[in-house]
Amino acid sequence: MLERRYFHDLFGGEAGPGSIAPFVILVNDPLSVLLLSEALEAVTPVADHYEFRVVTGRWQGFRLSVCSTGIGGGSATIAIDNLVQLGAQTMIYVDAGPSQTGQPGFWAAAGAVRQDGASLDYARPEFPAAADVEVLLAVQAAAQELALTVEPALFWASAGLINPQKGSLIEAHLADQKAAGGPYQIPLMITPPEPAAILTLTTLYRLRAGAVYAGLVDPAKSDDTLRQVFRLALTSLLFLQTWDADKVQTGWKLMTPAIRMQ
Repeated sequence: MLERRYFHDLFGGEAGPGSIAPFVILVNDPLSVLLLSEALEAVTPVADHYEFRVVTGRWQGFRLSVCSTGIGGGSATIAIDNLVQLGAQTMIYVDAGPSQTGQPGFWAAAGAVRQDGASLDYARPEFPAAADVEVLLAVQAAAQELALTVEPALFWASAGLINPQKGSLIEAHLADQKAAGGPYQIPLMITPPEPAAILTLTTLYRLRAGAVYAGLVDPAKSDDTLRQVFRLALTSLLFLQTWDADKVQTGWKLMTPAIRMQ
């Protein structure tokens, strides 16, 4: 009797043990994997299966993989489940899209509002889609290294158009933020659904993950902006790898880097 396997399992059977690095950068578009892998050395194609394109290479000596999730929360969950099965432990999702502030900028997800739909197949609505605190710290350390400003934000990760009901919820949140005042307000960024699905699953699986969104004003600069946010993710992963080695030496469970405050 033949063993029946899920159609997308191991990215259609194209990926195998050892083909995926513990550190992974995620992007939704398969064509972006080709664009971003230009920055890597010793690039090895792993899979090109439907919306999932995966490569593994090296950057400044450390090994990482780049994987496309496809569009939507459903395909993102398939990518995460396969990556986890293949040994991924730390993931950062990167994306670039229209700026909601009218100015270019970078935002790192502290968490996501789960409007993706797909994550409901894994956990109840109240389950958090939270970014890992070490990943958030690494993104800020990398931003300082690269002379970038990255603001923490709550991602409203929606699978569809913002209907009046959702719009009223967003407006209520922004009004509450404004009324609360104080120095610890966190902006709300409307993003595609992938971050909510990714952060829900990695929180559920107790893995490290984060998401960074770059706001565009000029669509002609989308490739350059995506390269920039990819460099930010690469530098963040380099910090995390260094901290992991330090934790082995010190026995610490968490690294809190020294970040210069303005």
